Amino acid sequence: MSGNRVVVVGGGYAGIVVARELDDVADVTLVEPRSEFVHATAALRAAVDVAWEPNVFLSYDHLLTNGRVVHDRARRITPRSVHLTSTDVLEADHVVIATGTSYPFPAKFIESEGWVARARLGRLREALATSSHALLVGAGPVGLELAGELHHAYPDMQITIVEQAERIL
Repeated sequence: MSGNRVVVVGGGYAGIVVARELDDVADVTLVEPRSEFVHATAALRAAVDVAWEPNVFLSYDHLLTNGRVVHDRARRITPRSVHLTSTDVLEADHVVIATGTSYPFPAKFIESEGWVARARLGRLREALATSSHALLVGAGPVGLELAGELHHAYPDMQITIVEQAERIL
């Protein structure tokens, strides 16, 4: 497919949508360092409920039919190439940068390997199970959602939310 080489940098929500939509019409390479897609929307429930964990970590194995997923980091991006930390260079006719956002744990994970992130999540659940009080800093949507998840899982836990603004949300 000459002229249709697309490299998508970032395998989050936007990156996987772009890669899948172009998979049948272009030579697509998705560059993503994580071993698995992390469904951030489910992460806060998984922080308190181990049964929810399979909804957080989803394999990239069957994402693309024709394209490929490269588990690496982009260290340099030009309009026609993506240079990886492995020193490989991916030539492209089009580069899509979809690196997403970052957010503190447990809403998002910095770990590249799913098993490491799962272990971290497990340690958090163990600590929460023996805690009588939780202090949350930030009363935005994520902080309040986490407070709700904690209250649901541990109804007797005292939860204190600290917010710098006069009004929450």
